[in-house]
Amino acid sequence: MSGEQFEVAPHESPVIKVVDALAKGYTVVTVFPLDGQRVAGPEVQRVVHGGGREWIETVPVDSGPRRTLADLPRVDHE
Repeated sequence: MSGEQFEVAPHESPVIKVVDALAKGYTVVTVFPLDGQRVAGPEVQRVVHGGGREWIETVPVDSGPRRTLADLPRVDHE
């Protein structure tokens, strides 16, 4: 993201694609609906636990809404 512009249009991504993007050094941000628009939320970080288990979580922020991955809209896949 550069200023208020996204470098890539916001889109849903499977977690494995997010992990892969983070491993390649890309910045990944969450996107939340607000007043009919999509706004950037906190960045996402890759966490590697002992034993090689990987997951993602949001980077803590000092100000503003404290949103996490749990706050993202849910999309059901069949």
